[in-house]
Amino acid sequence: MGWAVTPDGVVVEDISWRSSTFMAQVHHPFLPRRSKRLSGVTLLLCTEFAQTNYAHGLTDLFPRVDLFERSGIGYDAVDHILCNVHPRSRPTLEQLGVPLSKVIWVDGSLTYRTDRLLVTTFPGLPMFMAPWSVQFLRERLGVAPLGSHRRLYIPRRTHRLITNETDLLRILARHDFEEFDPGRTPQLSKRTFAAADMIVGAHGAGLADMIFSPPGSSVFEFIPSFHAKPYFIAMAAAAGIDHRYIPVESSMQTSPGGKRGQLADTTVDLDVFTVALEEMIAEAT
Repeated sequence: MGWAVTPDGVVVEDISWRSSTFMAQVHHPFLPRRSKRLSGVTLLLCTEFAQTNYAHGLTDLFPRVDLFERSGIGYDAVDHILCNVHPRSRPTLEQLGVPLSKVIWVDGSLTYRTDRLLVTTFPGLPMFMAPWSVQFLRERLGVAPLGSHRRLYIPRRTHRLITNETDLLRILARHDFEEFDPGRTPQLSKRTFAAADMIVGAHGAGLADMIFSPPGSSVFEFIPSFHAKPYFIAMAAAAGIDHRYIPVESSMQTSPGGKRGQLADTTVDLDVFTVALEEMIAEAT
């Protein structure tokens, strides 16, 4: 999880995604009994959810590299780097200049005890990506667009599926949208988004690489009624991208804040979407 706890048992809250609400949400952080001692200086590059969610690595973890570099300490002064980023993101970590030879991919079954631990604050605010983070990633990753003026539809393949996606795809096809799944070709994701003028998709990590789209491009998000979060609204604002959305009804009848509700499939109101999509296209031409 990337939690930092002092020898006195105090949680360092301001490095966590949960921030000042940490103890209210976690109460007593689970620390595995098995531990490993790391001598020397250790840098912590971890954040909650980065090990399973690409978007959290991109927004919550990678910008910490910028914060560490601004400290002036440098990697030569570091003996170990603890990191829990998703395997898909490990090549990106190397592109950012992090020496993978020093990285220990965090094992959730271990507590690491360090002589000296270097941590950064959380980069920005939870759920709100800062403009400097986008600028840092764009400058350091510098992807070449794979084409130009592309219109992308980003599908979902696991949970929060769109129940009437077949009908939705017919509407999108009439407006020259192509289907692109970042999870199937992650090596092409940033370059594909960099070539996109318009992006349509449901709330989820598949939209995260939109920060590499040209400023002034447009993204249209389906926000589920049981998982209404501002991640991509804030990300679009930080990247200079026009963001639009319509709420979509979550199919599972459960409490909105519950885990099952977050995973529920959704249904798009196709009439509302068609009007909103055509308005977006008209305003962009």
